[in-house]
Amino acid sequence: MIEQLHANNPSQLYRFYLDRIESYRITPPPDDWNGVFTIQLK
Repeated sequence: MIEQLHANNPSQLYRFYLDRIESYRITPPPDDWNGVFTIQLK
């Protein structure tokens, strides 16, 4: 769904979420993850 939105309206917000999803596919969060995401870069 986000990929379709990004295709129709290429914005950095959609790219941000697509990158985050991909990182979770590569390295899933731990089982006890509370859903909070901490930005590591500024």
